Amino acid sequence: MSRRYAAAKRAAVAEPVTFELTYEVPDLTPDEATGQPVPDAVREQVETFTCRGRVPVLLLSEFARQADLDAATPEGAALIADFFRHAFGPGEDDVREYKRFYRLVGERFDDDVLMDVLAGLVEDFGGRPTERPSTSAPGPSPTGTSSTGGGSPAAALEGPVVTLAGDGPPVAVQLSEDELAAVLAARKAPADSSTSSSGTSSTSSTPTSSTTSPRRRSASTAARSTRRSKAT
Repeated sequence: MSRRYAAAKRAAVAEPVTFELTYEVPDLTPDEATGQPVPDAVREQVETFTCRGRVPVLLLSEFARQADLDAATPEGAALIADFFRHAFGPGEDDVREYKRFYRLVGERFDDDVLMDVLAGLVEDFGGRPTERPSTSAPGPSPTGTSSTGGGSPAAALEGPVVTLAGDGPPVAVQLSEDELAAVLAARKAPADSSTSSSGTSSTSSTPTSSTTSPRRRSASTAARSTRRSKAT
């Protein structure tokens, strides 16, 4: 069996993801009484960042697989940097936003805060809805034989195989127990009627095709009708 998939079959809805970093800076606001800044006074500074990029599913799966990711290792550091570059995006404004984030984290925050930001973004990008493009290519093109029944592939392989013959060439089909019972009953009925009439009439010494051909057709018809009713 072979399958063919079109590129970008589904794409994440590109909704920007925004987050904030908060830190303290010296408060230089003059005191009303002295006109001078209050010594050691601080105020809260908030920096807002927006991620407009897309993070590939394979990259997200790496973070899911490495739950205990160590940022101190070369592999962990490279994976984190790759994620943030994808998250912020490839545009010029996106690159400037990423560099601003990079400088601020390096100057003001420790690794624990960076990992908290990373965990939140992984959750945000992993939970994005997907949409099918308006001009999508055809879906998978399987080749080979497929089952016409409505059951699962495993169920389609259950049951004995019998060969049915009728007006056309013999056909090998796979039957369930109920279908097999219907076939055997259809084959047995003509045989029973022939046996019951043997006591009152003589048996012809020359067999004819009419004694076997109807039996084959009735068995084939019973099996096919049973399969149609089960599929319905």
